[in-house]
Amino acid sequence: MISWYQIQALFIDKLSLIYGKEEATNLFYWSIEEAFGISRISYAMTKNELLSNSQQKELQIVLERLAKEEPIQYIFNRAYCREQAFYVNKNVLIPRSETESLIALIADKYRDKPVRILDIGTGSGCIAINLQKELPKAQVLAVDISEAAIEIAKKNAKQLQTSVRFEQVDILNTDIWSFVEDASLDIIVSNPPYVRNSEKLQMRKNVLDFEPSEALFVKDENPLVFYEAIANFSMQKLKKTATLFFEINEYLAEETQALLSKKGFQQIEIIKDIYEKNRFVLAKYRI
Repeated sequence: MISWYQIQALFIDKLSLIYGKEEATNLFYWSIEEAFGISRISYAMTKNELLSNSQQKELQIVLERLAKEEPIQYIFNRAYCREQAFYVNKNVLIPRSETESLIALIADKYRDKPVRILDIGTGSGCIAINLQKELPKAQVLAVDISEAAIEIAKKNAKQLQTSVRFEQVDILNTDIWSFVEDASLDIIVSNPPYVRNSEKLQMRKNVLDFEPSEALFVKDENPLVFYEAIANFSMQKLKKTATLFFEINEYLAEETQALLSKKGFQQIEIIKDIYEKNRFVLAKYRI
C-alpha cells in the first residue's frame, strides 16, 4: 500500500506533461474529493496515511483515464454550473464558464419577472435548469435534437427539483415549429454548435475525443446554420420587446450581427466574456 502523498506524486508526475503541474495537482484534489469526499483541508491532515487497496485501485483507474485526456467530469459523471451539480456523460457537453456568464446575463435582466423562456440545444439542461432556479416565476421549456441529451436533462431537472419541460426537437426542421405558439416567448436562448471544422486543430484532445461532436461542430461553408434557423424561428415566436440571446463563435461575431440585422432584428448587442472575447449576442425583433 502507498500513502496519499505518494499517490499525489504519481498524479503530478504522470499528468504534468499533459496538463502542467498546477492543473495536474488540481486534478488530484478534484479526484479525491469526488471519489472519497476528501477536501484539501482534510487531505493536509491525512496525506501521510496509507490508502486502502480499494482506494488505491480506484485512483489508479482515474489516473489512467486522465492520462488519456478524458475529462474528469465524465469520469465522475458530474460537472458544476452556477454551483449546481449536473450529471454529464459523453452524450452532452461539459458546461463552460462562458455559459455560466450567459445564464447570469439573463437572470440579472429578468429577476422576479414572469417570463416564458425557450432554451434551444439544451444538452445537460444547465441553462434551462439554472434559469428556472434563479427565475422562479419563469416558465421554461428546453429542446434538443438528441434523445440521450433530453434524458440526461430530465434527470438533472428532477435531481435539482425544477419544473423545466423538455422535448426532443430538431430546430432545423421547420415542419415542427408549431411545438411553440407564435408570439408567445419572452426569451429565446441558445448555445448551438458553432465551432467550424477548420478550428479543430486548435482544440485539445479532451474535447475532440470525448465530447459530442454534433453539439460542437459545423461545416465551414455554413457556420451560422443554427443561428439563421433560430433567428427565423424567433421572428415567429418572440413576443413584442422580447429578446434573443446567443452564445457565439468569437471569430464570427460580426457575421452573426450582420445576419440578425439583415433579418430585421434591432438593438443588437455583442457582449464579451470574462476572457474579453466576443461571446454573446442579444437582439430584439419586435420593439
